[in-house]
Amino acid sequence: MGGEKMSKSVGNVINPMDIIDLYGADALRYYLLREVVFGLDGVFTTENFELRFNGDLANDLGNLVHRSLTMVEKYFGGVVPKPGPEGDLEGMLEFIAKGYASAARRAIDYVEFHIALAHVWDLVKRANKYIEESAPWKVAKEGEAGQEKLATIMYSLMESLRVTAISIAPFLPFTAQAIWSQLGYGDDVHKHSLKETEEWGMIPVGQKVTKGQPLFPRIEKEKNK
Repeated sequence: MGGEKMSKSVGNVINPMDIIDLYGADALRYYLLREVVFGLDGVFTTENFELRFNGDLANDLGNLVHRSLTMVEKYFGGVVPKPGPEGDLEGMLEFIAKGYASAARRAIDYVEFHIALAHVWDLVKRANKYIEESAPWKVAKEGEAGQEKLATIMYSLMESLRVTAISIAPFLPFTAQAIWSQLGYGDDVHKHSLKETEEWGMIPVGQKVTKGQPLFPRIEKEKNK
């Protein structure tokens, strides 16, 4: 804190339970694993924590989950649709998703949790970009002619969330389970192996999803006043 090591005598100690009470254990766990190289000293500042929370957790992951499930509910009554043929955009999502496991194994072998998490966020960011590029709200306006394409988009997003949930489970256990449950699974995400992320197309067509509350509501400046 402030360039000095935390010390009770100096009075610059942060109580982790205070952060957990406000933002949850997964948020603090994510910051420490992503921002600090495991085994080395790291810097904690409120500003950096808020940047990670609002950027990575709220804007990237939380927004992806909420938007994707909202659209499945809107366009397909909350039921995972049968996809049509993949295009280049879907192929890119699949490539990133299926490549995570090998990259994660290498990172974890070297206890580089920050790198493993960065690879998960490659998929999260790509999925968010996929929404903008595929523009499902425009496809939906095409009516019956766009239904198959719209179904492909929604299915691809659900698959991206399935892979994401399994991938983050060792790091963000509560968040992973919340996503898993919203995807319509009734079991424990932690019983699923990393190997399942190497396969694409495993979420069952017809499975009912349920949009929950936003996983990580943004930290607003007013809360700090």
